[in-house]
Amino acid sequence: MTAWTLSAEYRDSLLLCALSIIFFCIFSIDTPVNGDTYAYSRCITSFRGPVIHLGYFAIGHAFYTMLKGVGCTPIQALGYMSAFFGGISVAIMYLFVRKLTGDRFLGFLAALILMFSGAFWLFSEHGEVYVPQLCFVLLSALLIIRRMFFMASLCFLIAVSITPTSCLALPFLLYVLWMYESGVRQLMSFVWPIAVVFAVLSVAEYSRVMAVARWAIHSPLVFFDSFSLSALAGKIVRDLAYVYGKSFNFSFLQQFTDF
Repeated sequence: MTAWTLSAEYRDSLLLCALSIIFFCIFSIDTPVNGDTYAYSRCITSFRGPVIHLGYFAIGHAFYTMLKGVGCTPIQALGYMSAFFGGISVAIMYLFVRKLTGDRFLGFLAALILMFSGAFWLFSEHGEVYVPQLCFVLLSALLIIRRMFFMASLCFLIAVSITPTSCLALPFLLYVLWMYESGVRQLMSFVWPIAVVFAVLSVAEYSRVMAVARWAIHSPLVFFDSFSLSALAGKIVRDLAYVYGKSFNFSFLQQFTDF
């Protein structure tokens, strides 16, 4: 009975993964408006870019190496990479919620909510750091509840190498550890690889580590900056247009309006 449950669980997740990847590829953005995508496309071939995204460049280089033989450009390779990790993220979300709740329907519901959320959809359609980052954070959480603590730690470190803002997920991962009543030994299995890597980096590259910290950490006062409700509403509408608007010629509409 247990073997059958695991088999059905992974069959569902593989189906979600495949359908999500196909879906994101169909709606992929051929010419991204995000300038970072073009910068990343140069970095995956030269590795000359911000060291804070070195993990992303390495994974992107691997994807480009595999796909350039079939005529993919670096930008296209990054787009397919985002679609790939987007599909995996949807599958992991299903497995994570199903494991937490024991409910297949809730697992599907959580996976579909993630898949069709605006920001996730957008960043699964073109090359950006956020979806691969999320994928490894979710994988780390899933491995924790599967009690594979060392592997969970490595996945978290990969997420940090993609972008340092993954460190914000550490309290959440520690909470998952606590929720599953993990003991000191399990906690150390998760924490010590992270502590060793951060200690080595802090000693060997202290100036760079401090520069990244100063760049990434902002004062809480930024949340109290004045803003315009009309401008905020306009930005939400524009973001929705970019995310869900491939079937419509919004770029043509923008030629004639201030939208």
